[in-house]
Amino acid sequence: MQPRRRETRMIRKVFYRLKRDYGFPIRLYKITNVTLDLEAGTKTRRVRYKSIPRAVFVTAKLYRSFVYDLSFIAVNKNFVSGGFFDPEDRVILIDWQDTRDFEIEVDDYIVYNDKHYLITQVRTFENDAGYLVKVRGTTGSELVDAGALEISSDIEITQTVAADAIP
Repeated sequence: MQPRRRETRMIRKVFYRLKRDYGFPIRLYKITNVTLDLEAGTKTRRVRYKSIPRAVFVTAKLYRSFVYDLSFIAVNKNFVSGGFFDPEDRVILIDWQDTRDFEIEVDDYIVYNDKHYLITQVRTFENDAGYLVKVRGTTGSELVDAGALEISSDIEITQTVAADAIP
């Protein structure tokens, strides 16, 4: 057996174990088209989504971040303004077999547990065995979850047809 095939098989076994023990269902969304109606002031998005039965979540940062305001740094070196915040950065392991016809790209987004995560970085494992996706939780963004929408249709019959049976 070739070394590359052995490594790929080992990666797939590890994926299977992680998915089985720590996997959560997520939906992966790709915005395919955005239409702006300037008169009404509305934005219509067309999305394509893929349900992934088990993806593995890993916390990327466990510490509090601080961001400086650059305008205060440039004007007065002694006075610095900024703020502490807790980033919701996470790393998600996704198996290639769950996304065969769906290409994961930056600026796609993921919905997990009714929370919106924007994809900021995508890495591919050797021989396309899986993806290592870095996401950032977005607070206050509009949640467009097409998988949670109900689609129904009503059929109204307006004509009737009568026919005699042919012997």
